[in-house]
Amino acid sequence: MLKCTPVQRVCGEHFRRDGILLPLGHSREEFKVPNPTLFQTAEWPIKDDADPLDGWPLEEISNSGCGLATNDVYGKLYFFIRHLLILFNRRIKRSECHIHLFCMNAGYLPRELTDLKFDRIEVANISDRAYLGIRNTLACLGPCLQSLENNPHSTLITLFMNAVMESKGSLQAGDKRAYEKEMHQAMAYLDRPARPPTSPHDAFAMLLLESAVLFRDTDTAFDKYMAGEDFQQIEKDFNVVMKKAHTVIEKWPMRLKLRPGQKGAKEEFKALLSSGHTGIERYVEWRRAV
Repeated sequence: MLKCTPVQRVCGEHFRRDGILLPLGHSREEFKVPNPTLFQTAEWPIKDDADPLDGWPLEEISNSGCGLATNDVYGKLYFFIRHLLILFNRRIKRSECHIHLFCMNAGYLPRELTDLKFDRIEVANISDRAYLGIRNTLACLGPCLQSLENNPHSTLITLFMNAVMESKGSLQAGDKRAYEKEMHQAMAYLDRPARPPTSPHDAFAMLLLESAVLFRDTDTAFDKYMAGEDFQQIEKDFNVVMKKAHTVIEKWPMRLKLRPGQKGAKEEFKALLSSGHTGIERYVEWRRAV
């Protein structure tokens, strides 16, 4: 909870008592049956830092109404998701919708989808350290995308959550000056303690370390990642083109947009820092070459 705002700590502690996403003050009396999908293995399947706020648009949640408890962030998330589900329910009632569920490794999907081509495909968390790296992803799912002739707007979206850290240009290699620059930028947003830290385990020191990554030169790092993976050759090998101008989602949707001193900059920084996002999530959009 070190990175959380005081309001989030209160709401987060309340959520962790029962694991039910409801507004503060809402009765829990009717919620008596545990979710059976959580008890299918001997090990607890949820990570200790799992948070329902992760993965949702922070700004839209903060602008959601939740009644009188205006600081109830989980209540805002509850009403945001409920509204989203209502809109989705209304939409599918008006549309012809077919849902296909496949319980298999994504690499086997093309064998099952021989007659289907898609206008939109999204793949989360491409990583060198995962089985479904960028080459396997494009080899498996690239052919499932609509051709340029049938739909020039068809898009395959890939999310690189760790590419900046995995890049050969990452600060893990030990660029001391760049690291000090990140720390200096983070200091402009943080409230300084009354006394300087006396240990690397001091709360402020740990917070500073966590904040520094938000100011990484992500464009340079991702350029080096693409060079290391040889994206130009990947385009040729799998008959795809990386879109220079995105049409579906921003390249860096979680990156800080305001600079120190600008109105709302500290609030934006604290919201991102206290979220489950790192700020270095990078989306890449692909289209078929032909």
